[in-house]
Amino acid sequence: MEAIANREIACVNAGLKYPLFPEGLFYGPRQYHPTAAKKLSALNNYLKVLKYVLPENKAVHESVLWHGDLHSQNIFVDPEDPSRIIGIIDWQSVSACPLFMQVTRPAFLDYNGPTPKELGRVSLPPNFDSMSAEEQVEAKALYHSQTLHNLYLALTLRSNPTTFQALQGHSTPHQQVSVLPGLTLTDCEPCLNSLLREIKDSWPTIVGVAADGKPSIPCPLDFSAADVEQQERDVELWAQGVELMNEFIKDTGAFKHWDGRVEIADYDLSKRQLFEGINKFLDREAKNAEERAAWLRVLPFIDSD
Repeated sequence: MEAIANREIACVNAGLKYPLFPEGLFYGPRQYHPTAAKKLSALNNYLKVLKYVLPENKAVHESVLWHGDLHSQNIFVDPEDPSRIIGIIDWQSVSACPLFMQVTRPAFLDYNGPTPKELGRVSLPPNFDSMSAEEQVEAKALYHSQTLHNLYLALTLRSNPTTFQALQGHSTPHQQVSVLPGLTLTDCEPCLNSLLREIKDSWPTIVGVAADGKPSIPCPLDFSAADVEQQERDVELWAQGVELMNEFIKDTGAFKHWDGRVEIADYDLSKRQLFEGINKFLDREAKNAEERAAWLRVLPFIDSD
């Protein structure tokens, strides 16, 4: 875990930027602007608390191989029996790491909405019949996604309880703060700072309390009011950039981790969608010619042809 943080620090100090797969549209006018100082501050603070925040459940420390990109294009099924998987591709980036670092819900679930409170059967809203047609479509889509989400967790609980335990802990600050340092190069330091503030606030429960009522180990983190205000603003701008990316993807017909390659038959259509999507985005987000030029300098999907 220290090596991961030190690797990110070395990359920041070398002035490296991750060229592909941006999480959001940053660096544009009125958007989040990552800096080396913010990245280094978050990483150094993480190193201060690292040994105290590893998951307590030792079972999830087991080293495993985990395919982290299980979307539909990487899974091959029998055309005569689509329920039978006959192959999974794209293993080249797989590594052996602790389960708590690797565990994720698979991409083929395609669900980032509200998590059902219970693992049982999901129901449509009680007022479904009185909803408008558009609202009913949205409610059915949510119902379908949450059903798949719960089904996946239920099957995981039955077939692999340790993985289920790791998934259940995936939403805790302990587990998240152990994963995010490795994503600093991709500009996720605002999220890391948020978790570090949560760690500071819950420090007595992490290290225990001495007889005098104070934490048994003083918290090594210290954030001024100005630090907190800036970090909270950074989180807002970061989330705004992610939402902008999602809107941009919708406008262009691309997807977030697109590397630019398309089928020959789709080339002309993709080129037109990209051109139209960029102009739609610029018309919506740029207030003047100067901002339009600034966005064109930082948009990651500009066609170089």
